[in-house]
Amino acid sequence: MARVALADCKMLLRDILVEIRVAPYLPANASEVRAFNDRLCAQGQTEFLLPPEAPEQTPPGSQIRDSYFLALEGTVVRGGFRLVRFPAWLGFGEEIEALNCREPLSEGIINPKYSFVALKLLKEMQKQGPYLFAMGMGGGQARFARFLKGAGWTVELVPFLFRVIRVGPFLSELRLLQSSRIKRMFSRAARFTGVGKFGVSLLQAKSIIAGCRLRGATIENVTEWGTWADELWEHFRQRCSFCVKRDRVTLMHLYQIGKDRTEAFLVRREGKPVGWVAVLRSKMSGHKYFGNLQVATILDGIAYPDAMDATVTLAARRLAADGADLIVTNQQYAPWVRAFRNAGFLSAKSNYVLATSKALSEAIARQPEGRERIHFTRGDGDGRIHL
Repeated sequence: MARVALADCKMLLRDILVEIRVAPYLPANASEVRAFNDRLCAQGQTEFLLPPEAPEQTPPGSQIRDSYFLALEGTVVRGGFRLVRFPAWLGFGEEIEALNCREPLSEGIINPKYSFVALKLLKEMQKQGPYLFAMGMGGGQARFARFLKGAGWTVELVPFLFRVIRVGPFLSELRLLQSSRIKRMFSRAARFTGVGKFGVSLLQAKSIIAGCRLRGATIENVTEWGTWADELWEHFRQRCSFCVKRDRVTLMHLYQIGKDRTEAFLVRREGKPVGWVAVLRSKMSGHKYFGNLQVATILDGIAYPDAMDATVTLAARRLAADGADLIVTNQQYAPWVRAFRNAGFLSAKSNYVLATSKALSEAIARQPEGRERIHFTRGDGDGRIHL
């Protein structure tokens, strides 16, 4: 708290010299936004930039609404952020609006004169509503994650899980295994001797047990979200302490099946819908983590408790049959994490962060095992970037 109070004082002193106002991103701001991006790029900050053109207005009636804001010094852009509004559910029965803070940028990362802009942006975000969250951010030590933690938000890593389908490409393409001469030698030896395939199979052996629990379960591609999505949501939400809505109408906005490489699978048992997953397929090319692997990302999923293992196992089998070298996912909801591990998925260090505002953190903490029953996935944040 002392750090934030000190930051507030610094911001007031800066405001005496530099007047910054936060306002919606309008078409007239586009040229100044591009100039802002150019200044960041000139200093090597190229991974995240503001959109070079004013984003289109969200259509009326949309379940998910985007807003873009800029930090302006006169007409000059000194930062900005995106705010995505989701209909959401708190576990004690309250429907709320949850706000996802995305892509916050400040000129302070290249010019200390504007270091106070980040706090100005955070204050503006918090004016928009009490229940805020941020996801991704590149890990717990990333600048924005540390800033939010200092501001009193709860910050934690979202578990990362993966399943290797084709061991040869995995050993030769995963950048972590190619980062030094010794690692390259070991991965090459593991690939050509068969030790790698044997070792991975042993580590993922739980999938054999999960495969024995599939009696009567089938999986199919779906081209649209049906009424079954509402039925599954009604049962699933009762077990969550917090979750962005996953009813049929929201899903149509959240995951547009057939667009941007997004697919969905429905799992049935004895003909009855018992679970679904949303998937993103990516053929990587020189990716900083995955090289040239064919990667399938399980973005999201909902299932009855006794169908979670079957849902994950069948989805993994289908993705393997369709050519995936590697399947990855980030899951916060503890029962989902167990289901993925039961299906042979392994855990690795996560760089995907969840941060929740004070009000949202307190609402979650008031519920039994609240943090374990949060349902957050890559679909809720900027997790589809670079995949």
